[in-house]
Amino acid sequence: MDACIIAGFSIIVILAAISLIGAWLSDDSKGLKISCTITIIIAIGAFLCAYVRNPFCFNGDEGMIGTIATIVSTPVAVLIGWNIYTLIDFESKINKTVNKILDEKSKSVYEGIIGANIGQDLEDAKFYTVQRDYPKLAFLYNRILRSYMKLNKDEQIKTMIDTINVLIDNHGKRIPPYFIDIIFETLEKLSIEYQNQEIKNSATKIIFKIRELKDDYNK
Repeated sequence: MDACIIAGFSIIVILAAISLIGAWLSDDSKGLKISCTITIIIAIGAFLCAYVRNPFCFNGDEGMIGTIATIVSTPVAVLIGWNIYTLIDFESKINKTVNKILDEKSKSVYEGIIGANIGQDLEDAKFYTVQRDYPKLAFLYNRILRSYMKLNKDEQIKTMIDTINVLIDNHGKRIPPYFIDIIFETLEKLSIEYQNQEIKNSATKIIFKIRELKDDYNK
């Protein structure tokens, strides 16, 4: 009977150990993983304490049957435990795949909305260029530049910086300080936070021009 107890406990420990490995490799919360680990440690500790106080022994045929049962049950326990781990790992991979798809869809929708706004702003900019409405043109250029920054479109950002540079050179004095300030803030943000060094240098050059323009306003 004692051998059967040992065999049963061995199966439970093997299943618990393999399942615990799967749990730690999964995306479950850290608190849940720690709780499971502590529970298993306490269970094993309790069994060992009981074993020390009243050692198990193998007696005759009964002990032999228990030993055979332990040997046979060990690979079975490993296979069952592995199936549990595989199930946990499979669910984790499914969750990661689903989250990745959702993120890509969200990003696609986000970029689509911004892209539509950029398209409309570019059309409006053409209209205000013909109308020579430079304050509105400055406002639109700034908004387009910020949209490209959100999408990390380096080539388009470079184009907009060059466009703003031409606007400042040719019509800077016709643009009210408010619109000059919002362009200044955007370029300053670009020069500090953006990774592309060429873009940062271009933004910095226009910042110097705008500072000179703002000094002229204050004279």
